[in-house]
Parts: sequence; structure tokens; C-alpha cells
Amino acid sequence: MAMTIDKLGERTLACITKIDIMDRGTDARALLLNKGEVPLKLGYIGIKNRSQADIQEGKTVGQSLQEEKMFFSKSPIYSSLPASCLGTSALVTALTKVLSNNITQFLPELMEQVKTRKNALH
Repeated sequence: MAMTIDKLGERTLACITKIDIMDRGTDARALLLNKGEVPLKLGYIGIKNRSQADIQEGKTVGQSLQEEKMFFSKSPIYSSLPASCLGTSALVTALTKVLSNNITQFLPELMEQVKTRKNALH
């Protein structure tokens, strides 16, 4: 779906959710290493979401994040992968970097447009 807008995969960051409940015998290792059918400049990040049962049992977000970290560190499939492609904290870091880069790239132009419009009004 993202390829219809970002044909070269330059702006898309893919998030693989519920990675802990994939069918037995399958995993997302190749995607997380950006070696899948659709390579993306920003890559792929796998996360383990809180389940509905976790929410109903009152498990906190902090507890869920700790559980997610433990899941990836003990996983025979994912434990050897770079931390930058695993977990909610990696997703937050990646999205923060994208936002920061976009601000750095586009803010000067936006400021100039605001200045031009302001001057046009006076």
C-alpha cells in the first residue's frame, strides 16, 4: 500500500506488529534485516503489542514494554538482531529521527514562506 505513494521506499518506515504471535515456522527476520521483497530506506521495526488480555488484567504500559524487551532478548529468532529494529523504543527513536530530519529539511522553507506572506500583507 505504501508503495503507491512512496514508490522508491525512501519515506516509508514499516512496523511489524504482533510479531510474537506469528504462525509457527514463520518469522520476520529477513524483513527486519531489510532483506525482504520490498527494501525500505528507513527499514522495518518489529514490536510486540499488549494483548487484550493484558489490558483487561491491568498490565501497565511500562510492564508491557519490559515484557517486550524480554521477549526479544530471549527469542532464538530475534535476539541476535540489532536493537534498532526491535521494540517500541526502537520505533520511538526511529520516528523521532524522521520527525527531526523533516523539521530540519522543511522548516527553513516554511519560515521563508511565512515571511513572504507576512511581508505581502504589509
